[in-house]
Amino acid sequence: MIRLDLPMPPSVNALFANAPGRGRVKTKAYRQWIEAAGWEVLRQGRPNQPVGKYELWAALKKPRAGCDIDNRIKPIADLLQKQRVIQDDKHCTSVCIWWADDLPEGVECRVWVHPMEGV
Repeated sequence: MIRLDLPMPPSVNALFANAPGRGRVKTKAYRQWIEAAGWEVLRQGRPNQPVGKYELWAALKKPRAGCDIDNRIKPIADLLQKQRVIQDDKHCTSVCIWWADDLPEGVECRVWVHPMEGV
């Protein structure tokens, strides 16, 4: 099992913008989150080999009322793939995500990657 503490991922609604002549591009906020969260993964240590099939669990501090929790899954999975924690987000077998008000001070998002060995 791999556990990582990350900054709050942006909502999927804030990941991309339409750029005239370029199509869909990552927003500045998403690029900044990818960089900050990527440094956190490196600081906390990633596995020597990326995980194949896996379950993803995530506990997040609710930033404000009215947030959709399911909009936070995609940036987490994409980051894990970019940082070579997992081989590919298509290998995710299940996701469990919840709002948690009991995370330690300063932790906005705690993620667990559970490898599915032999599945």
